[in-house]
Order: sequence, then structure tokens, then C-alpha cells
Amino acid sequence: MSKRIHTGKRYTEEEKVVSFFFRLMENMTIDPETGCWLYGGIVGNECGHTKIKFKDKVEQTHRIVKQLEVGRKLNPKEQVQHRPELCRNKNCFRPDHLKIGDAGENARDRKIEGTASVPRPRLKKSVREAAELLLRAGKGPTEVSKTLHINRVTVSNLKKGLGIK
Repeated sequence: MSKRIHTGKRYTEEEKVVSFFFRLMENMTIDPETGCWLYGGIVGNECGHTKIKFKDKVEQTHRIVKQLEVGRKLNPKEQVQHRPELCRNKNCFRPDHLKIGDAGENARDRKIEGTASVPRPRLKKSVREAAELLLRAGKGPTEVSKTLHINRVTVSNLKKGLGIK
């Protein structure tokens, strides 16, 4: 992999868009069954959406593609959603598989499909206290999660909340 040498050159908006699409296409595969354009980059959140850097900011891939298609920056309340009749693949960034909606519409689509998120159960007080004791004793999140049979991410978040480095 070659390293890019910083030359101090300022890139035009057009050059940034072209560079973005080259990177996108280098990491793209097409699903032969659905026609989805799948980005093979970094999965950026627990929901499975991929992220990519564009104009010095890392954002969800499908959101950037939709913004470029419509020719404007979307406001924070606007959500880019996968059209349920075409695909629900969170990796897909094919523009005609995407639509702009809001949180309510997205929730209704997920409820109809049966993919609405289920509230996460809270740790029982005794399990939480045991996890805190183990973390304070210097045990790592992986070891604590295996010992107590709880999710490692939950333990990591607990550790952060306690201010333990």
C-alpha cells in the first residue's frame, strides 16, 4: 500500500467527490440476487451500517451517496433509509435502493418487517456490582464478560462510566 505524501495542495470539491467514488468502487461488490451495491469498508456502528471518510469527515456510506445524488447536505432529522420493497441490506449504497425519510417512518418500516429493535435488558444490580468489583481489581472487560457471562461491550461501557483506564 502506498502512502500519500502531503503536498499542501488544496483539493477542489470535484476532486474530493471523484476520489470518494474511486475509493467506494474499489471496495464494492454487487449482490447478484438483489442488485445491492455493497461497500466492504469499516462497519461503523452496532446496526451494521458502513462508514467512509468524505471531505475530512467520517459518515455512513449510504448517507453520503444519497446527499451527492440529491445535491445537498441532509439535515440531521432526515434519515437515509433502505427502501423495504427493494432491499434492507445495511451495507447497500445503491442510490435507487435508498430514500430520505424520518425516524418515525423508519420505525414503522422496521415494525412492519419485524426488525424493530428490542429494548436491551439492564444488568441486575448484583451482576453490575460484581462487574465493578472485578474491573476495579484490574480485570479486563473480556475476562469480566466471560466470568459473569455478560456482553463485553456492556462491560466496556461500564468501565468507561467508572472512569477506569
